[in-house]
Amino acid sequence: MINKLLIFLISAVLATSQSYDYIVIGTGPSGATLAYQLAIADHTRNILILERGADLSDIDIVDDMSKFSDTWDSPLVSMNFSTSFEGRKIDFPRASVVGGCTSHHQGVLFYGGNAFIDEWPDNWQWEGDLEDDMNYIFQKLSGEITTLKPTELWTNRLIDALKQQGLKYNPTPNKGSPFGVSTREITAKLVKNSDGKLYAKRTSAWELFLKEDIRPSNLHVKTNAHVKKVLIDENNVCYGVEL
Repeated sequence: MINKLLIFLISAVLATSQSYDYIVIGTGPSGATLAYQLAIADHTRNILILERGADLSDIDIVDDMSKFSDTWDSPLVSMNFSTSFEGRKIDFPRASVVGGCTSHHQGVLFYGGNAFIDEWPDNWQWEGDLEDDMNYIFQKLSGEITTLKPTELWTNRLIDALKQQGLKYNPTPNKGSPFGVSTREITAKLVKNSDGKLYAKRTSAWELFLKEDIRPSNLHVKTNAHVKKVLIDENNVCYGVEL
């Protein structure tokens, strides 16, 4: 989920006296894409991207679905926020790990669909087809990532079992109503397995843009960097951040 990711793009000097041309806060899908695009657009510019969470890129928490319950409320990955409704506690997980929500949610992509946005107040509407537009955006930005249905065998078996219990099947949760049993789209790359067949591998923003063997030399990453304050001068211009 890309919405509500806090990103500040600032011509800046870090409070630690390290100097960069741009600082991006957050290594989720928006932050990672922005930092990467800035870095390849001008190799003379130094870009820093900050991540509050840890670098767990050596642990496959995205493609290994057996780790889903571990990542949901793990302090290494999640900030463990929650809300309540009618006396019930409702988890409101926010990522705190490299890759942001693309790592925390195992690459699941959900943005509500046109009907969901059309219910917003003040005549908010999305012109066109939201699902097609989102797919285009992903492909245009990276050229590598796409939105696909997961191909794990257990996913199809689980869906079949739930349908047999009488639950309504929703083939297009990102188009129209989000309710019902469905196979969510994932952010993925097509890779070959040991049999030479292509499958959709769940992929995080970190894997696509920020891993050491992928990111440009002028793109710098700092993890465990909790931004406390964005520094603004008397002219209301951002000039740095305080960690």
